[in-house]
Amino acid sequence: MRKILVVPIGELEQDILQGISNSVEQIFALKIELGDRVSVPHKSFSPGRRQYHSGTILKELRHLRRKGIDRILGVIDVDLYVPRLNFVFGEADVFR
Repeated sequence: MRKILVVPIGELEQDILQGISNSVEQIFALKIELGDRVSVPHKSFSPGRRQYHSGTILKELRHLRRKGIDRILGVIDVDLYVPRLNFVFGEADVFR
């Protein structure tokens, strides 16, 4: 069965993670595995913007890929940005 790894990034409440995991499992009919909590990468912070660069965080998630995991969903509770945009609600990367 295909599996999605849900990774909490930073400080998130367990009930929020569980709610997201349950919803993703039901909507996509895939097995969910809750990963270990990881820290928000310090290098992703932009002092001038007082926001975190989502692309940098996305690159860090690549290191968590392992056999048996088809996708990784990082969940974070900080203000994200990409160049030329003030905020980000989500960003995806297809890595192989």
